[in-house]
Amino acid sequence: MGARATARAPFMIKNMDKNMKKIMILAGVVLTMMSCQEEIKTTRGLVKRMSDTTMVAQIDKYDIVFDTKKAKNDNGAVMVGDSVTIRYIGDLREKKARALLLCLIPKKGTVVEAVYDPSKELIVSDKPMTEQQVNDEKKFAKSGRD
Repeated sequence: MGARATARAPFMIKNMDKNMKKIMILAGVVLTMMSCQEEIKTTRGLVKRMSDTTMVAQIDKYDIVFDTKKAKNDNGAVMVGDSVTIRYIGDLREKKARALLLCLIPKKGTVVEAVYDPSKELIVSDKPMTEQQVNDEKKFAKSGRD
């Protein structure tokens, strides 16, 4: 029985060497593929033009074209004239990149202070509707339901 155990030991070591080589090769392939992924970069810009598939953003003094076919919007819809943070893949030196996420940077709002003063007369800019106008409105609303 002792002779059999020693006879199998070199065979198991040879198999372990083969398996270890396979594992090392597999690990090398996986690491190589992982290093080939493109890096996601971030920049800020001003939207100059937009279409269904592309967006031109001004970054510093340069106009860069971004492919927005698969891009997602965050913090609202992006329109011309908006400031955005763009997460992209590609190289800005080529003036082309693929946008992944467009984050709208909101504009500062204007605060309006409304003050009610009951001692002053309420100013109404529109005159009351005539009977003819009321009838026209009713007909229009009724025609929309049919």
